[in-house]
Amino acid sequence: MPDYRRSAATEGPRRQVARKPDPGKAITAEPVAAEGAEAVDDRIALTLKVSAETYKRLRRHAYLVDRKHQAILEQALIEFLDRQE
Repeated sequence: MPDYRRSAATEGPRRQVARKPDPGKAITAEPVAAEGAEAVDDRIALTLKVSAETYKRLRRHAYLVDRKHQAILEQALIEFLDRQE
């Protein structure tokens, strides 16, 4: 009887599957330093809990405008605070 099991040699490269982000996990962005300069990050970490629907909307918007969640939320917070002054 023939052996139909696949081996690593016949299987080819494995496809990597992206995992869904954990909505409870903080999303951080690392600063990028100019060439030859040390990275200085004076930002403070902030945890924000939002509903699943709000998170889905943020992910969709971030994808459509090709921006990181960090940048979108920081801009929105700055604009909100500026309006309060």
